[in-house]
Amino acid sequence: MSAEVVGMIGILAFLVLMSVGLPIAFASLIVGFVGLVALKSLGVAVGVMGAFSFSETSKYSLSVIPMFILMGLFADLGGITNDVMRSMRAWLGRLPGGIACSVAMGCAGFAACTGSSAGATAVVGKMTIPEMLKSGYKPELATGVVAASGTLASLIPPSVLICVYGVLTDQPIGMLLLAGFIPGILSAIVYIGQIIVRASIFPDLAPTNVEKATWSEKINSLRGLWGVVLIMGLILGGIYTGVFTPTEAGALGALAAFIIALYRRRVTIQGLRASLLETVTTTCMIFFGLVGVLFLMRFLVLSGLLTLMLTTVATLEVNRWLIFGGMIAVYIILGCFIGAIGMMAITLPVFFPIIISLGFDSLWFGIVIIKMCEIALITPPVGVNCYITHNVAPEVPLEKIFSGILPFLAMDILTLVLFCVFPQVVTWLPSMAMAS
Repeated sequence: MSAEVVGMIGILAFLVLMSVGLPIAFASLIVGFVGLVALKSLGVAVGVMGAFSFSETSKYSLSVIPMFILMGLFADLGGITNDVMRSMRAWLGRLPGGIACSVAMGCAGFAACTGSSAGATAVVGKMTIPEMLKSGYKPELATGVVAASGTLASLIPPSVLICVYGVLTDQPIGMLLLAGFIPGILSAIVYIGQIIVRASIFPDLAPTNVEKATWSEKINSLRGLWGVVLIMGLILGGIYTGVFTPTEAGALGALAAFIIALYRRRVTIQGLRASLLETVTTTCMIFFGLVGVLFLMRFLVLSGLLTLMLTTVATLEVNRWLIFGGMIAVYIILGCFIGAIGMMAITLPVFFPIIISLGFDSLWFGIVIIKMCEIALITPPVGVNCYITHNVAPEVPLEKIFSGILPFLAMDILTLVLFCVFPQVVTWLPSMAMAS
């Protein structure tokens, strides 16, 4: 049996294990280990697993992940979320569907302090869904905007998913974080535009008798944004100017969020303990998954399967955008059944080398993949953010949440098309940073 055939069997085995519900970390480790045994020997597989696990998890670049997670938790502890939502409500509340618009932009602001989509969805959902329902908003819009806007934390830096992509593809995390900023803000603006249009056409979707803030209240509300501006300035400004590495920027951001929480007297022993414990738990889960995925990638490289696929694609006489479209179709299908990290784990070992060989920009492709992961977070029947929203608002049936998410899914597809037609949306900020 050739090594390439062993690699194909490994991929099929991985998909089977995933389909029966085995976590990605275990499925990838099992397939990678058994595959190395088949290609080499048991002794080699055991030795590689031990050395590989330590070498991969001890990389300095990975330390940015717990820093971003801790920063988001400290930001929530310090009440930054409340400040952002209050300010967005004051400025956008008078628009058609104003509260929903403030949720979309508020999530964008909160995303600048946290890299967790699930965390953003849960926190913002608890704050806004009851108010929207009480104000007469249709449940579909109230829950749909929360589930969709929560995904912005996956794109707007700091983003844990962007860091995961950088580790899996060995791309500069700092440049990737810069590349995600403008696309993330653009995604929020597209959401808001869609809400305004729908609320204008269908007045019963959202009430119009919302209390309008005065100019004095609007100006005063901006004072509450200083925490977000400070944290975002430390991260993006430090990375853009080259003063900080992403890890240093994340550490300073976490420190700033903690100092803000101390200044506001929001820090308690229980809250601090919960934040640290959740940071450790989430980091361990992500690291375990990364080790499994990278171990599986090592097996596939040794099998020669990736080289075979790359050579086969290179000989195809078709337009490169057709191949890219096929990859997007794969992501759309996978998004119906698998979470974000799982999608990257399955596809990147194969897709990334092909994308580079076709001449696509690696940073641009990374943001496209993160956008596809955002879509996966709200795509039925898995749609993790939809289930989190349902947990926050159990009175709204899951069917209505999935129904309410469809217009936002359409906007995500539109935004993805804009990235393809105007790649400068993604590449401009990192190119400016590299030129400076």
